[in-house]
Amino acid sequence: MNKQTSHCHARFRRISSRHQSPLGFHYHAIKLFLFMKERMIFATSILLLTAFLAVNGSAQEKIERKELFKANIEAQTISTVDVREIVFKPGQHTGLHRHPCPVISYIVEGTILFQVKGQGLQTLHAGEICYEPANTIIERFDASDEGPRNSFLTIC
Repeated sequence: MNKQTSHCHARFRRISSRHQSPLGFHYHAIKLFLFMKERMIFATSILLLTAFLAVNGSAQEKIERKELFKANIEAQTISTVDVREIVFKPGQHTGLHRHPCPVISYIVEGTILFQVKGQGLQTLHAGEICYEPANTIIERFDASDEGPRNSFLTIC
């Protein structure tokens, strides 16, 4: 070892020996341990805070979903969907008709008298749904004589 290297090693030993604990641990090792411990506490705190915020953020009221209607339709290519609001005056009638596509109607207000050919007459009230199969004769889709207005939404 040359003189300069020997001098550096001796100086390092003097500094190191001043910073040792009674257990013989090196001062820098203890300092590094404490620094890492603080970092772990900080990282754990951030992780817990993030988890808490994620749980609180997803604690919104659950969206309620209720199946109102389900119909099996023939496989077909659909290029457009038509949604309409239709309003009938009391006692107004559609007459015998059919649609080239399946139609689902939701009664918004009033009462509708509905009958598919070969089936019984149905009286539908606000909140109820009916289904008109494609290319099937609809014998009745008539507004009742009651109330000032009968309206429904159709999807075809």
